[in-house]
Amino acid sequence: MKKRTSTTSLLTFVAGAIFGVSIFVLLSFASGPNAPAALPLGSAIPLDSAKVYVQKFRQHYPNALKAIAIDKDQYNAMVTLLTSTPGLAGFRVYSGEDFSHGKVAIVVGMTSTGTDITTAGQIYLTNIKNAGPCPTLCDSGSPLY
Repeated sequence: MKKRTSTTSLLTFVAGAIFGVSIFVLLSFASGPNAPAALPLGSAIPLDSAKVYVQKFRQHYPNALKAIAIDKDQYNAMVTLLTSTPGLAGFRVYSGEDFSHGKVAIVVGMTSTGTDITTAGQIYLTNIKNAGPCPTLCDSGSPLY
């Protein structure tokens, strides 16, 4: 009796495993023609895939920012921080105003817990001329707009 129960349990397990794998395979191909191929973050992707990602985001978050423009000066500050700041996980760009009422940006590094890294020599004053949120600083002619 015990041997028969073990055999039945084994057959049930194997049947369940085959069923589970079959469902996984079927669902893998059921993502539809508009779904972009799964690529690792940081990969270059084709424009058509980028459009799908952007459209899906806008469907779920219609009131969110569409994009963020980063000025070359901000980028250069980020590269400097990237190569000189241990524990860096990202960046934050603050809007500021200089003493002649001109707009500037302050670039700081950020830890993986979201804390600004504000130690001496790790805060950068940058241009804001070509930077800001979309809207308002948008490229309305872009296929991703």
